[in-house]
Amino acid sequence: MKWRILVRYLAILILSVVIVFIINLYLAFKFTDQGPWSKISSFSLDFQQYIITEEEKPAVSPDGIKALNSYQAWIQILNQEGYEVYSYNKPAEAQEHYSPSEMVFYNIYTGAIKDYTTFSGTAEVDGNTWSYIIGFPMQKVAKYSFIYSPELL
Repeated sequence: MKWRILVRYLAILILSVVIVFIINLYLAFKFTDQGPWSKISSFSLDFQQYIITEEEKPAVSPDGIKALNSYQAWIQILNQEGYEVYSYNKPAEAQEHYSPSEMVFYNIYTGAIKDYTTFSGTAEVDGNTWSYIIGFPMQKVAKYSFIYSPELL
């Protein structure tokens, strides 16, 4: 009799653990994977693969244009002094020159350029180093800064 109770107790315990594990997996995938929009940060950093040189100036390859269009995005490529040397689909509010502090500001905050969330990166192409800014519609993707003190954890 005691063995039956013990076996039933263990079966219920194991079944409960399995059910909780399955629910946690479901919720983790449901709320963390937001499709292609959840990969915007890595897309922006990896975008350098689409930057090419045409007549000694930077440009975006046709595959890069397709990728930008799929995200309804725009791009500016800047020289080392922060001046625009190439743009595609850029909004009127975007500047043609950025200081280093503006680049940092635009990379951190959503809406620094009206209605857009921007990410930046660098690309080295044919011995030249270019900075770029990619803007995505703010209603599709946004950033949030989380500031905390590790000492208090």
